[in-house]
Amino acid sequence: MTPGNMAIVLGPNLLWTHSNESGNMTEMMTTVSLQIVGIIEPIIQHADWFFPGGETH
Repeated sequence: MTPGNMAIVLGPNLLWTHSNESGNMTEMMTTVSLQIVGIIEPIIQHADWFFPGGETH
């Protein structure tokens, strides 16, 4: 699985927004989802830097 796909699956569970606005919910969720993927994907790609010493054999 690519880091982008993992970010799509895991991102919304790790980060979410709390909004009471009554705007277009679909548009808002699409925008927020893209932002979340943009944050989570680099963390996955560079996990060894963010979480050093976590290797198990």
